[in-house]
Amino acid sequence: MNLSQQQKKMLKKGVERANELFKKGQFKVFKNWRNHEKTLDQIKKEHGSFKDACADLNKWYRTRVNCDFWSERLEAFMREKKGLPQQSWVKEAIEYAGEKNRRSFLSKFFHFFVAPEVFPIYDKFAKAAVVRILKEKVKDAISYTDFCRKIDEISEALGNKYSYRELDHFFWMAGYYWPQLYAKDWQEVFNDSDFAALKEILDEWLKL
Repeated sequence: MNLSQQQKKMLKKGVERANELFKKGQFKVFKNWRNHEKTLDQIKKEHGSFKDACADLNKWYRTRVNCDFWSERLEAFMREKKGLPQQSWVKEAIEYAGEKNRRSFLSKFFHFFVAPEVFPIYDKFAKAAVVRILKEKVKDAISYTDFCRKIDEISEALGNKYSYRELDHFFWMAGYYWPQLYAKDWQEVFNDSDFAALKEILDEWLKL
């Protein structure tokens, strides 16, 4: 990935501003998002059940998967892989998926409950943002392995300074803003002066 110094600087500013907004949590959508991440982290910390984890992911991300089926299947999968290097799981883990909703669900499950430093979060907003940053055509079908590779390209271009979750905060905001998806909660964000600095970066990126 060949980014100019100007592009790298813009992306760094974008990621940092997105995370400032996320942490500040003044908007309802960010406050809910932040609280949700805390809930998922707490479930992991307390070694909560896979079923609780699946149910919470389903509720927030609307992945519409069968929690009973997937909690049992994931428990069996985790027992089978216990002690193996987590990096070796990526392809096999997400091959469980097939459909986009399942791929999204599994990426989130493995990110929040297994290894956030190994599994980036996949969904349509992150995917749309990533391909725009890389100046590629949006493809409906993109494997999780390819998605990880693209995110790692961006991360390396930024000096591997940011975690997958920090990058996801930026991707999600960009993924909503660039196609102008003015849902009620996001309209409040996009029209607020606090979003102006990030908005300027996102608008400028499309002109490059």
